[in-house]
Amino acid sequence: MLLTVLGIVAFAAGLLFSMLLAKRGFFTATIGYRLSDVATWPAQIHDVKAAIRFIRAHAARLNVDPDRIGIWGASAGGHLTAMAALNGDYP
Repeated sequence: MLLTVLGIVAFAAGLLFSMLLAKRGFFTATIGYRLSDVATWPAQIHDVKAAIRFIRAHAARLNVDPDRIGIWGASAGGHLTAMAALNGDYP
């Protein structure tokens, strides 16, 4: 399972990458997050982590292994994926 976190600028490239992975058997999900003009930090990382929790909670229905979730992003999404990886179990 690969979770894609993308800013608006990188969305088209990320969508193409996700489609290529899906053709090779990977389940991919592209998520959105609240931008800073809508919600201040750390709302964005909370949105990313909520998406991960949602996928884990619905893993059986989505037919994915909840212990094998990868995450990547470009632009602001790259920053958010790094923060999600480094921030562990903190909300």
